[in-house]
Amino acid sequence: MDKVILVRYGEIGLKSSPVRRQFEKKLISNIRSALERNGVKGFRVYRQGGRIFLNPNENEYTKVLRLLPRVFGITSISPAVRCDTDLEEIQDAILGSLKNKLSNKISIAIKARRAWKGFPYSSEDLGRILGQALVDKFDCNVDLVNPSIEIFVEIRKYTSFVFFERITGMGGMPYGTAGRILALLENRGSALAAWMMMRRGCEVIPVWWEKTKIEFMGTLKSWERVPEGHVRTDGDIIGFLRGIIKEKKLLGVVLGDREIKKCDFEFDSKFDIPIYRPLLGLTNDQISKEEKIFLS
Repeated sequence: MDKVILVRYGEIGLKSSPVRRQFEKKLISNIRSALERNGVKGFRVYRQGGRIFLNPNENEYTKVLRLLPRVFGITSISPAVRCDTDLEEIQDAILGSLKNKLSNKISIAIKARRAWKGFPYSSEDLGRILGQALVDKFDCNVDLVNPSIEIFVEIRKYTSFVFFERITGMGGMPYGTAGRILALLENRGSALAAWMMMRRGCEVIPVWWEKTKIEFMGTLKSWERVPEGHVRTDGDIIGFLRGIIKEKKLLGVVLGDREIKKCDFEFDSKFDIPIYRPLLGLTNDQISKEEKIFLS
């Protein structure tokens, strides 16, 4: 038995097999980058059977659990115990993890998932067998509706996993899988808009005016590898932006507008690539919620 972190993704799983493998590799690369940027060393991250796994050093386990949910594309993670796909091994993994936590005042629920159909017990039968073993040993109670402790068991062909929580991640798509776009940073809202496009997989190239005080570049960089960007002092603004778009082969422009004005149509007409305004249509409460996550 050993400790491992299960990494789950969402939308990637809807892609075709070749695209899915490509996006999985990008997500793994982004995980490595995020951990290395924050000084984590000596870890192993790999994919196997449609799931990504990570083995960190014991002394950095908590730090890794804090960093992973900030990686775009990850929907959730779980610290888990890995064991052989054997009933006694699975029981030992659960008992070893809970030996100091169970008593007759504690209620449990076991949620088993048999991903490998060659296992001799169904998911329901396995849940009953494991639950009975815990009740017999610790005299605890079973409560499938509102338990004190939820025990998750995932059965695979050679190795199985026992875990007790799901830590929610950012979701979205892996950074860099949706092409590169220009992010025109003018204020707090435009920085939030850029971050929202980053969460959808876009790599952003920041641009701002010299007179504009950029307060959120550090925040954007805390999420991903954002370049220093381009600063413009004066002159032909449209020509300057077009030059960057052509040089970098960018696929779009993201702005922080919350409403469309007449002058925006004229601005948009100057470009032959899409103009994205992800804040359009969001309520104040929705924007505040996104901003809270962005600044966290």
